[in-house]
Amino acid sequence: MAARRDESGYSIENIVVLEGLEPVRVRPGLYIGGTDQRGLLNMLNEVIANALDEHLAGRATRVGVTVEPTGWIAVRDDGGGMPVEATRLGRPILEVVLTSLHSGATADGHHPHIHAGRLAGVGISVVNALSERFEIVTRRSGRRWEAGFARGRVVESFADRGASSARGTTVRFLPDAEIFGDARLDLHVVRRQLQEVAWLMPSLRLSLQGRRLRSEHGLVDALSTFGPMLPGTMLQLRESRDGVGFELAIGLSRTPQPERRFATFVNYQRIERGPHQRAIEKALSAAFDDGQRLLSRVVCACHLTMLDPRFEGPTKAVLHLPEAVPHLTELIANALSEPTDTRIAWLEALRTG
Repeated sequence: MAARRDESGYSIENIVVLEGLEPVRVRPGLYIGGTDQRGLLNMLNEVIANALDEHLAGRATRVGVTVEPTGWIAVRDDGGGMPVEATRLGRPILEVVLTSLHSGATADGHHPHIHAGRLAGVGISVVNALSERFEIVTRRSGRRWEAGFARGRVVESFADRGASSARGTTVRFLPDAEIFGDARLDLHVVRRQLQEVAWLMPSLRLSLQGRRLRSEHGLVDALSTFGPMLPGTMLQLRESRDGVGFELAIGLSRTPQPERRFATFVNYQRIERGPHQRAIEKALSAAFDDGQRLLSRVVCACHLTMLDPRFEGPTKAVLHLPEAVPHLTELIANALSEPTDTRIAWLEALRTG
């Protein structure tokens, strides 16, 4: 009997079941946002996120990124190494992670996992799927393990290469020209993004092309990108409440700005907007008479950390955390109301316009 067809002409023969990482190669834009430089940057971010996780867990102190002239991209950390123990099916757990979609947030299951490239946790397997070649070396428990992949498939199974006194993981991948054409990473964009990571993790020794990216003052250094600051107006605040960590650096620019100057980060990645912007406006009104006049000179960098951030819309550009506004308003208003040199500097700025 012939297969039944509906009015559109489709039958069961038209249905193709995609296995393993095939869905990623068929629709890469759904996973990395495009097949241009933005997609390449998101791939790099996913690999870096695993290294940053190692730093947050207290296992890594260094992360190095190299973009090679041949198109290869490498990320190395000195963390604890990734697990290669066999699963119940006999395959190394890291091989499963690298060849399966949604096989886990991180190879060792610790939380939270940082998604620096806004990939919503699709994992490093997506990078493997979209790479012509993908190589990994992990140094763990005194041994060095290596494996190789091509377009998401194993070509060199994990093998023990002998003793190693070093620790950590090195990932090298060559983005697939079949997917990305002649797209290449812009080193200036990579450097700018890694500098942001340096602001948020000043204790991490972070490098690009072998050159250290430094941050002496952490989040405060982010404000330097907005131009000269008015001396004495810098305010730094840190607090945690209800599972959310708040870190803010707020100051006044020497001259009014044509647009608001805010830098917003959630779990070590930049987004467009967050609740602190409304909170600052309310706090200025609470702390000063006619404080709204200072808004054109306010510059602020805000970093929020939480287990499960909520965003408005699919692009994850705006943090949805309305319950944080009253707390941030109180935190900022109280700090500006204290009889300190900082408050005096703000009052003087308000007086002189």
